[in-house]
Amino acid sequence: MFQVFLLQFPDEVYFIYGHKDDETPNCSPYKDKFEILNTLFPYEIELTQDGLLKFGIAFQTDDYFEEFFVVPAKYVQYWGVNPESFKKIMQAFSLDQIDDLNFIDEYPLVTEPLQRHNANTTPTDNLLKYFDNTFCSKT
Repeated sequence: MFQVFLLQFPDEVYFIYGHKDDETPNCSPYKDKFEILNTLFPYEIELTQDGLLKFGIAFQTDDYFEEFFVVPAKYVQYWGVNPESFKKIMQAFSLDQIDDLNFIDEYPLVTEPLQRHNANTTPTDNLLKYFDNTFCSKT
């Protein structure tokens, strides 16, 4: 689903990522959306299953804003000026709006490292360092 939203965004977006305990996530400079997609592709399992990781994409101008964000509990959030497009994509995945829905993170959560259940995945801290080096390095 993230890929579909990313492809709907303008050509240049910024990537947002962080550890679940980070108050403020990191934001990359604007990057080509296909470069972001290609960088993230090998980490699909970590992005979809690591409860310590949050991430998203955004695009902003003076009169336009759109953000798609995946929280650590792995549900999506959308902010923007184009909610109808968001709803259409969600419906394509058979996901409808449910008013007054309780979210899992409204309750106490215990989060374990993904590696405890899948040793073939990248540890969260290593992945975040990789994102720092890939998306935010000055070189």
